[in-house]
Amino acid sequence: MQVNVKIPVLSAEYEFEIDENKQIASIIEEIVASVCQQEHLVQKGSASQLLMFHQESKRILQAYQNPVRAGVKNGDTLIIT
Repeated sequence: MQVNVKIPVLSAEYEFEIDENKQIASIIEEIVASVCQQEHLVQKGSASQLLMFHQESKRILQAYQNPVRAGVKNGDTLIIT
């Protein structure tokens, strides 16, 4: 599933291919690691403290759900805060 990911703290937006069967918590970890590597940043703190917000439904996604159960569709925008 292809999604747009906004990270306000970096004033950046990325496109990601995410596994629709993985839990949101795992997806957040993978995205954070990828962005840190791409932007040459050092991650401080735990990715488990971050939240993922679904822009289209205007709600926070539960860490234990997968994107499909959370209502995320191909092309949607997710925000990590």
